Amino acid sequence: MVMNSFNSISSRMSDTSSNYSYKSADSSIRLEEHITRKHLEELLRIFQPKKTDHDQDNSQQSEKKTLAEFKDIVSKMLGTEKWNDQMEMLFYKVDTGCDGFVDWNEFCTYMVLQMREVEHIQMTSQIKPFTAEAIVKRSYHNKQETTTKMFLVENPTRIVNVSKVGDIGVWDTELRLLKNYKLSSNVAADETGAKRRCHTWVTDAIYMKNSQKFALTTTSREIYFYDTSTNPYYAEFCLYALPDVPNCVNYWYSETARNGHSILIFGDDEGSVHLLHFHSPQSRLFGKPFNPKQGIQRIYFNDLIADPEYRDSKNIHRAFVTYECIPNIHDEIIRRVMYVADGNQIVSSSSSSATSVVLMDLKKKKKPYIFKVNKGVECFDYSKPLNVLVTGSLDHLVRIWNPYVDAKPICLLQGHSTGICDVAINRSFGQIISYSKDAILKIWDIKEQNCLQTITLKIPSFPQGRIPDHGEFPLNLFEQPHDMMLVSCNDCIALFKMGKLKPPPEAPTTHEAPLCNAIYNDLFHQVVTGADDSTVSVWNVENGVRSLKFSNAHGHEEITCIAFDKSWRRLFTGARDGTIKAWNFQNGNCLHEFKSIAEAEVTGIMSFQDQKVLAVGWSRQITTYDDSDPDIIFVHANTNWKGGQMHKDDILTMDHCDPYYLATGSYDGTIIVWSEETEQISAVLKKSKALKGHQSTPVEKLLFLENRVTKERLSKNKKCGAVLLSSESGVIHLWSFFGHKHHLGKFSATDTPESSILGMASSIDNSLLITGDTTGTVRVWDISNFCVSDLQEFQTDSPPLKKQWKAHDMAIVSLNYIEYEFLGLIVTSSSDRTARLWTLDGKFIGTFGQKKKWNLKNPASFQHPRNPWGELVEDVSHTGAEARHTQEDTPPDHLPAQSVTFEDEVKDKVDSNTQHKSNNPVAEVGENAESHNEDLSSVKLPALPNLQTSKRLPERRMTTHIMAENKKTLPSARKLVRAETVSKFETPKEKILGETTEKGLAKRRATRHERRYRVGFINPQTTSRFGNLCSPFQALSIPNTDVVDFSPDLPMSRRMQDRGMECLSETDLASLPLHYLKGFADQDNDGGEEASRNPTRRSMRHGSPRRSTLLPATAQLPGAMKSSVAVRK
Repeated sequence: MVMNSFNSISSRMSDTSSNYSYKSADSSIRLEEHITRKHLEELLRIFQPKKTDHDQDNSQQSEKKTLAEFKDIVSKMLGTEKWNDQMEMLFYKVDTGCDGFVDWNEFCTYMVLQMREVEHIQMTSQIKPFTAEAIVKRSYHNKQETTTKMFLVENPTRIVNVSKVGDIGVWDTELRLLKNYKLSSNVAADETGAKRRCHTWVTDAIYMKNSQKFALTTTSREIYFYDTSTNPYYAEFCLYALPDVPNCVNYWYSETARNGHSILIFGDDEGSVHLLHFHSPQSRLFGKPFNPKQGIQRIYFNDLIADPEYRDSKNIHRAFVTYECIPNIHDEIIRRVMYVADGNQIVSSSSSSATSVVLMDLKKKKKPYIFKVNKGVECFDYSKPLNVLVTGSLDHLVRIWNPYVDAKPICLLQGHSTGICDVAINRSFGQIISYSKDAILKIWDIKEQNCLQTITLKIPSFPQGRIPDHGEFPLNLFEQPHDMMLVSCNDCIALFKMGKLKPPPEAPTTHEAPLCNAIYNDLFHQVVTGADDSTVSVWNVENGVRSLKFSNAHGHEEITCIAFDKSWRRLFTGARDGTIKAWNFQNGNCLHEFKSIAEAEVTGIMSFQDQKVLAVGWSRQITTYDDSDPDIIFVHANTNWKGGQMHKDDILTMDHCDPYYLATGSYDGTIIVWSEETEQISAVLKKSKALKGHQSTPVEKLLFLENRVTKERLSKNKKCGAVLLSSESGVIHLWSFFGHKHHLGKFSATDTPESSILGMASSIDNSLLITGDTTGTVRVWDISNFCVSDLQEFQTDSPPLKKQWKAHDMAIVSLNYIEYEFLGLIVTSSSDRTARLWTLDGKFIGTFGQKKKWNLKNPASFQHPRNPWGELVEDVSHTGAEARHTQEDTPPDHLPAQSVTFEDEVKDKVDSNTQHKSNNPVAEVGENAESHNEDLSSVKLPALPNLQTSKRLPERRMTTHIMAENKKTLPSARKLVRAETVSKFETPKEKILGETTEKGLAKRRATRHERRYRVGFINPQTTSRFGNLCSPFQALSIPNTDVVDFSPDLPMSRRMQDRGMECLSETDLASLPLHYLKGFADQDNDGGEEASRNPTRRSMRHGSPRRSTLLPATAQLPGAMKSSVAVRK
């Protein structure tokens, strides 16, 4: 028994050891993944008892080890103590009996289940290439003969099959027969030749894509070349009188030079390989002499091997094709042959055990690699990019070889029950497809070396139990862009269409059915989820990997609730039919089954008092079960609750504050608090209103604030604050049962009245409340000062809302707050089939069931800053009232005061930080520099007002005007201000970049803050009004204009009077020919006094064509008029 367990686990360990070998350096690796086969052998020796003369029958009974012994054994076995933190956890996982001892059978059972789960995860994560049923058609034109070869013809894409007797069929891609030909119908020969061709069999065929032809080899030592560029296909050439019978053929051409060098390779029945080198295959394969007769051109093979120096008229083919032969590679018939351009190599196989597969250099400069198999090799496929050689033999085995190591295969793929007749490598998927003589296809993963899919070919009108007939090449795989596979069997053809390599991305799901609950195990740091399809999964919270899954926990009944016992070692599940089961959730072993009192849904389970289980549900009763005897499988219910069955309607929810109180809530709105010790009623917080004729509100969720309960019980000066929360139609009610006043407050926790709260949790100190509603939204509330005393008035306002975010597409059914190594996390589960992990501030860590692992110690592995739908989010929305007031309600009139105190604020902050650092001389240099930079960047700028209602712009422009008037004092003033500002940014004592560099950086930051203060608010929608093109001058848009009334006695300028201009009204002003003043201004050279008095001349000298240069002269316009002049405020 001990050896059987070892063989079982070691076989699985060998299969998965390659998957764990690369993880040895991973800090997040578990102890179970580090155990190897060598470690298992040592553990087996330790667990086996020593044989004695008196007790020979106990040789098969393994010894039991305690926790201390187990830790000592594992530490010595691994030679290190770095796994001490996980040894105790592993011991509790292995101890299925919960008796404090582990033996070899328990250890092996746990390890086998772990390996099985790893294999299941690997299988589900791998892509199955064939997901649809095959299209099977019967080829009637074959006349009940097998199909020798199938291939694809391009332009248009057609499927061509060639039967053993030479019947050719042309099909479309949906296997609809279009045309069929007969090999002998295109051949004109004498009578003796016609009689001989009646017994000709086709041995192989290949499509020559670059020349749009295909070649057929026959047993009559001939090769036919068919032209596919025309419709119908016709035989163009016939190469006859070959030295031996060609048995297999292969073709190669260069994709970059289609009319360049191409090679047709064929192997014969004497073990030799022949090569035909075509020099211009698109132009012509062979020389074509003048012949008045129409039809196939017959080419004598010996004309190809004539001496090139002998100039004979018959040697007309040497310009188009040359011949090469490699004799005696095998001592039997060559089954397959392949040319590998990368390395100029030839691979061939035969049924010989001495030369099963030969990989040789075409130039024979290197020693060939010879692979030997006892029964020879029937088929092979080779991939240079994957560096893999795959062979199939009659011994039912598929072998994977390193092409340069011929001593031993990499692995043996077992699973076929008959001989292998064909294999193919799917290079796109990294998989191997094998086909056996009993018409069974198997798809293998090359990396994992396991079987992904098994397909039995369904042949019509074929009796079961018989081995069908197959051609020489029954399996033909065509990768992208065709993505199809053709299989022949008897006279039938099957078409398989492969799935896409990259299926459309879908959001990861935790279960295949909606979830009912998700709970956290604080001992093993695992999350357990239950779904409506009666499946339970166990997930590691550190990385999100599933460690175990067991299905059909309650048959076909839906799981409605789950819970742990007080020791965190067992799991309780309740179903819709009222049954309850206890599980060892580390191995999926059912320990107990608790009988139901009625076929009613179980809504709550808990571990009650000592070795008891308590359950509530739609039976309206509180039921207990005796869990003291581990040997009793079926446990009967006890309905003798001392306090009586007080609920008149279905109990929907319960919560307990161990070991003091139990609270239950029913559909009619009744809330009762019970004493766990006495099983009596402590308080009835709410009674049903249905009896009074009012519509009752169901109690959907109850939550104890356990920290407050403990404080209220121990406090002498009882404030009687809220200790229990209930959710009723989206409204959170707060209750206290210590004082005379029970109902202390309520507030709406949803956006719409139709929403409900099904998930509630609180932080350890009960300062935060987390809620999840039916719209999939999570909210975090600050309740540290909310309803803390019954002396306060009834609270109806909502507590401060710290965070809220969209977590799921559908209703959140459960929500848990957990602390993992001082990190606050939130686990949510939803009816959208997902359970997700979040940080307390709403950062998305991941979905349980996703392919990518996360590491809670490395925030870079989180899904944040993306949400579950792949959208990039900057930050979780903050909807608190304080944030809205800060951003929108800042009064504009306070802005100048804020601007004045800005430098003082910076100075105070920097000085305080500098003083703080000077008091801590032992701080590290890196921390000083980093915190210094954070201090400078965290200085808050003044609140910026709205552009439309702000008075900041006029003040800024007025300031600029004043600075322009004091041009002489401006540079010195700026230097003084900057010097004072830089002096306030003191650099830390320990400088990383040097004193000069640190001061330069501080000066640059101060300059930026000063420039931002001077410019003020700039609307980016105005400056970037044309997409990404920035228009900075748009920020300086002209403000609103005012009407200014000038005095009517303003005189005209002398130049205007000299030109004879008059302006007595606003109409005259519009008709003034001011452009004439340009020439007059150019001729006016009265000296510096005139130029200084008239700035127009200076502007015109600099080439400004604008009329606005004359606007200063409008101050001298005469006439009794009122002019509307646009001026800046």
